[in-house]
Amino acid sequence: MSKPLILIGLGWMTLFTLTNVRGQEVRFDAEFRPRTELRQGFRKLVPDSLTAAVITTQRTRFNTEYQSSSLKVRLTLQDARIWGNSNNKANTSKIEMYEGWFEWLISPEFSIKMGRQALRYDDQRLFASPVWSYTGTAHDVLLLKYEKNAASVHSGWAYNNSSDNLVNADYSYPNNQNYKALAYLWLSKPLNNSLTLSLIGVCDAFEDANDFSLLQTRMTYGGNLVLKNDSSRIGGIFTAYFQGGKDPHKVYNDDYSELSAFLLAIKMNYLFSSHLKAKIGCDYFSGSSADIESGKSNTFNRLYGASHSFNGSMEYFVRLPQHGLIDFYGGLEWTANKKLRAECIFHRFSFAEYFYYAGVLADNNIGSEMDVLLNYRATREVSVQFGLSKFFKTSSTAKYFNLNDVKLRPNHWAYLMITVKPALFKS
Repeated sequence: MSKPLILIGLGWMTLFTLTNVRGQEVRFDAEFRPRTELRQGFRKLVPDSLTAAVITTQRTRFNTEYQSSSLKVRLTLQDARIWGNSNNKANTSKIEMYEGWFEWLISPEFSIKMGRQALRYDDQRLFASPVWSYTGTAHDVLLLKYEKNAASVHSGWAYNNSSDNLVNADYSYPNNQNYKALAYLWLSKPLNNSLTLSLIGVCDAFEDANDFSLLQTRMTYGGNLVLKNDSSRIGGIFTAYFQGGKDPHKVYNDDYSELSAFLLAIKMNYLFSSHLKAKIGCDYFSGSSADIESGKSNTFNRLYGASHSFNGSMEYFVRLPQHGLIDFYGGLEWTANKKLRAECIFHRFSFAEYFYYAGVLADNNIGSEMDVLLNYRATREVSVQFGLSKFFKTSSTAKYFNLNDVKLRPNHWAYLMITVKPALFKS
C-alpha cells in the first residue's frame, strides 16, 4: 500500500476518534475533474504543417477538514495528471500535498494560519486559487488575519528554500516559477450597502542575478472598488495596480531592470432580468515602448493571479506582451434556471505601445476572440462545462508570434469538463 493511502487511512481513523470523543466538526469530501480539449491555436498560433492536439487532463483531490472552537485544519491530497503520461503498468504514486495548513483561532477576531495554502483575494488578479488549472496554485505562507464587522486585514509572510540547507544557498527555482521571499498586506472594508473598498500591497523578492545572498524586490500596490447591491441592476469593479522596484524577468548589464508599470481595469454589468445579464469592460496593462531607456521596464506582471479568467480563454496573453495590452470586451450571460447557464464574450486586443516588426511600424490591433461557455449542473455533486473559442488574427498576430509569412491553420479551441464533488462524510 502506498504511503499516501496509509496517511489517508490514519487521517480517517484519527478524525473519527476526535469526532466521537469530542464532538467536533469533521468533513471529508473529494473532487474528480477530467477535462478533454481540442487544441488548434490554444496559447499560440499553429502552422499549417502541424495538426490539432486532443488531450485529457484530470485532477483528483481528497479533502479533510477539522474544526473546533479554537482550531481549523485542512489537508488536501491531489493527483494531477495527463492521461497517458505514465506507463499503464507503473505502480508509482503521483499523489502530492496540495494544501496542508492549520488556523489557530486566538480570538473571535484574530487568527494565525500557517502551512501550504491557496491564496485568493478580490477578483483574483494578483493572488488566485485558479479553478481552471488542473494542478492548482498554493503557497507556503504564515498568514495573520484580523476580521471584525465585515472589515478584514490579512498579512502574509513567506521565505523559501529549495532544500534542507545548513547554510544560505542558491534557490533552485527560476524567477518565472517562484519567489524567494514574499510579504503582503490586504485590507477590505464595506463603505456602505453598495460599495466595498479593498487595498493591497505586495513585496516579492528574488535572488540577485549575480549574488544569491542578495535579494531584489518588486512592489505591487493598489486596490479595488466593488459596486454590488442585490436591489440594483448595476454592478461593477474598478481596479488600479501599480508596480515598482526591480523586474526579475528583464536583465540588463547583469542586473534586473528598473520597473515602473500599472494596470487599470473596469468591469460593469447590467441585469436586464433574472435571466439575462450584460457585461462590458476594459483592461489596460502598461508596456515598454520600443525606444525605452536601457535598464528600464514598463511592462506589468500579473504576479500569481488567475490568468485564464482574464483576457480571453485561449490564453494568448498569459504572459503579457512586452508592449503592454489593451483588452476591450463585452458580452451576455443567460441563466435559464438553477441548472443551466450560458455566456458569450467578445474580446478585442491591441498593444498599449507602438509595435515594430523588423524595424517597421506594424498594426497595433493584435486580434480578437470569441468565447462561448455553457455550464450545466446535473446534480448537487455533478456539473458539466463546455467551452468553445475562436481567435480572429490580424497581420500583427503572426508577427507577434514570429510566424510572419507562415501559412497558419484556423485558430479554435474546444473542451468538455466534468466535475464530480461527492461529500463523503460530515459530522
